[in-house]
Amino acid sequence: MSSTIPFIKYSATGNDFILIDNRRRILSGDETTLLHEMCGRKTGIGADGILLIENPRRADCAFTMRYFNRDGRESEMCGNGARASAYHAHTHEIATSEMYFEVSGDCYHARVESDRVRLRMQPPHDLRLQLGALETLEYPEGLHLEECGFVNTGVPHYILFVNDVSKTPVTALGRTLRHHPAFTPAGTNVNFVEMVSPSQLKLRTYERGVEEETLACGTGAVASAWLAHLTHDARFPITLTTPGGELCVEQELATGRLTLAGNVRKTFTWLFSEVVAPGIYNRFEAETLDLRYRRRIDHLRAQRGEAAIEEIVIVDIDERSMQKLGNFSQWPRTHHARLVDYLHTGGASVICFDILFMNRNLDRRADSLFADRVYAAGNVVNALAFARANPEAFRYVMTEPPQSFNAARYALDLPPSAARRFAHEDRFDGEFFELYNASAQLGFANFLADEDDAIRRMPLFMNFAGKTYPSLPLAVVMEAAGIDRRQIHVVPGKEVVLRQAANGGASWHIPIDND
Repeated sequence: MSSTIPFIKYSATGNDFILIDNRRRILSGDETTLLHEMCGRKTGIGADGILLIENPRRADCAFTMRYFNRDGRESEMCGNGARASAYHAHTHEIATSEMYFEVSGDCYHARVESDRVRLRMQPPHDLRLQLGALETLEYPEGLHLEECGFVNTGVPHYILFVNDVSKTPVTALGRTLRHHPAFTPAGTNVNFVEMVSPSQLKLRTYERGVEEETLACGTGAVASAWLAHLTHDARFPITLTTPGGELCVEQELATGRLTLAGNVRKTFTWLFSEVVAPGIYNRFEAETLDLRYRRRIDHLRAQRGEAAIEEIVIVDIDERSMQKLGNFSQWPRTHHARLVDYLHTGGASVICFDILFMNRNLDRRADSLFADRVYAAGNVVNALAFARANPEAFRYVMTEPPQSFNAARYALDLPPSAARRFAHEDRFDGEFFELYNASAQLGFANFLADEDDAIRRMPLFMNFAGKTYPSLPLAVVMEAAGIDRRQIHVVPGKEVVLRQAANGGASWHIPIDND
């Protein structure tokens, strides 16, 4: 493998891809770990997947496209990835504006018109309308789900119609349905569709291999349009509005084949070095950070003795736990409830969950039990997350905190002159209000990255909807030391002063910079 890998980053209606011209066999396709690391949002280039352009294996095709999901594993097809590949092939004189190319043994036709690419899909197959996957599924009150069916448009897709796609918990429901027994062994992508009119749909997709919602999914758009046509009398051409933009699905009169069209744009070109590919810079930073903290701990031990270190105990979710219980995001929250009881009974003065409990799980009784045990303990600190608005993804600016959230209890009482200097976010990113309101303290878990995406500073405060909230570490200190939210004073550019209500009003001074 070459020491450097040239690549181009493309965005196809919000789906972003790393495209590598592999006609000289730079990669074999077996580099699963490398491809996964390249797709990492925080530690690599960042992408939904990787496209390899290779020499044609068929005489009637200009090139071969191979697609790898974010997990580094090769997949059968990607509609938006195929459109990005066609755009690249035309702009780099690998093919004419109208071309044929191979994906997983099938020949696809594409036409490039400026920055818009139209792709003729293979005929849908494996159509199933009645699967019963919703029979045992629990979902939020007020959300109406209707099973539309299952179809393969290059990869498998399960389609659900919803009454309001903007309020649908795509990640929670998609993660559950993706592995439903009806879709074994390969699993499925899960699409949530809101029908605006017979020729207009709104679409959000949970993608397998990426294992989260993506801004768009080309094969998902085709599958959703086709099943909407079969079951809900949708009429071609059908426009699908996704968080990443608009896609159009049409049916050719002459062939009856479905086509997928949308915009493609190149975002940048760069070289990826094999020397740094496995995250060597990240490992170096982590190792030197470990070294600095070990020296700091040794210094504390020398000054204050072993007890100073043992005051804080970390209960870690390790690999052995996940091997036994599965991915921690899917654990029933009865586990967390029992942990709270165990730690509280054992005398823990403060319990902090460094986990974002963003949404209610499907097991509502387990969620309520967890919230009850948190409230009973009276010393549990939980994490919040705030986010930027993204109107294209139907995530708008919130001018007030959610009505179900007790903001008055957890917001700090800081003067406007100090508060306006802090970072701010547009949205409250979570819905597990029963847990939030049961907590002794809440703190945000957002990190603010520098321009190079490195995190070198931790903000102590965050503004949202006219109120200021503490960071998660600061909330832990407030709970441990008995700091009243009205006894926090900020000297801009100099320090934050925390004063205890008891113990003679003892105070802590935390140095801060101008940011």
